[in-house]
Amino acid sequence: MTRTTNRFRRGMATVTALTLLAFVAVLLAALGTWIGIEALRTGAAADETQLRQLLHAGANAAADESLAVGTTEVPLPPKLAEGSARLTIAIAQPSPDQRTATVEASIAAHQARQVVHFARSGDRWTIASATLDPP
Repeated sequence: MTRTTNRFRRGMATVTALTLLAFVAVLLAALGTWIGIEALRTGAAADETQLRQLLHAGANAAADESLAVGTTEVPLPPKLAEGSARLTIAIAQPSPDQRTATVEASIAAHQARQVVHFARSGDRWTIASATLDPP
């Protein structure tokens, strides 16, 4: 009778150990997936932040008096240019005291667009309004 009890206890310990090992394996797989998703999200957030900075720089560049009506490709620092970043400004002047600039920024697969309306204030252009187009 003691042999049956010992076999049962050894079998139960083995089943418990295998069950715990399976739980740990599932937990590690879920943790690996979560870390991968967070890494992708962090990379996308960095690109979105850089796009917002490019749009801001484009709005400031569009206020420059030397930019003519038409489309201009803004030169970027080498590190951004290597990362396939682009900044384009399309300027229209519906009247002598108004100016509209469409600023488009892109980094890899991410893109953003902003329309900035300027009004002449004395001898310089000031931003009257800005609209961020949804992606």
